[in-house]
Amino acid sequence: MSSIDIEITRDLLLKAKRKALRNGKWFKLHPIERAVLTLASKVLTRIKSKTLKEVIVKALEKISESLLLKWKVLSIGMELARRRVEQAVKLGNYRAKDWLRDFGYIWYLGWSYLFTSPIYK
Repeated sequence: MSSIDIEITRDLLLKAKRKALRNGKWFKLHPIERAVLTLASKVLTRIKSKTLKEVIVKALEKISESLLLKWKVLSIGMELARRRVEQAVKLGNYRAKDWLRDFGYIWYLGWSYLFTSPIYK
């Protein structure tokens, strides 16, 4: 995923924290990981630092792999949809902007990118 930068938002962190509290995994996290997730969800709206993203992704993997996978699929799909819409608009298809609201299309693009061989990426 070197060509696509994954975006971590406050909503994702809050969902992950709620899920971890419900499942009992919150207190199994290292205290530093809990502090990072809590502070990041309270202070930041969007995380840009690669180091902070790596720490948060490791914590999210411990909380819920399915939540992390769904988040990756949606964020990658949205980025690919944005690229395709830009290309379509440049070619004259102005109705392509509706593609950004099509959840199925974004979901499809994300899954197809994740399971494409690295040779073809």
